[in-house]
Amino acid sequence: MLVGFVAGVNTYLADGAVAPRNPFATAADPRCIPMTASGTPVEVVDPPPNEHLAHEPGGSLVCYPQTIPERVIAYRRFNGLPAGTTVPIDAVTASGSGLDAEISIANALLQAGRVARARHESVAFLDSLVHRYTEPRQFGFAGEPGVNVVELNLALEGLP
Repeated sequence: MLVGFVAGVNTYLADGAVAPRNPFATAADPRCIPMTASGTPVEVVDPPPNEHLAHEPGGSLVCYPQTIPERVIAYRRFNGLPAGTTVPIDAVTASGSGLDAEISIANALLQAGRVARARHESVAFLDSLVHRYTEPRQFGFAGEPGVNVVELNLALEGLP
């Protein structure tokens, strides 16, 4: 997974020099890494002649969706959150297996509104379930408390 544009690291000028600023930046997405029409991320200002940058119907560049900034934008949009909302890192990254049994409390609470609307429940009810299925730090000191997603989902389905 790409982090997104990082000054002096991952976007290059035509002469091979590292770009000091993101040439693909927009006000809405200053860390955009665009992609080609074939879906490949572009990290050079002048892509190969055969590769054309993908554009939205309005003309803006299509940014590669597998960067952390793009995942943050998508997470906010999916959960109906305002543009400035801080998104927990576990919401936009994954472990090697991608099968994490727990998510952060902040991640669960940010999703509570969307889940409550979809299930016709109150946000207060969802918040109470999040706290009920929050597990403490491992061994009392390692890591952070986390929400057991399996148990929370079973409770939402009304299963013991």
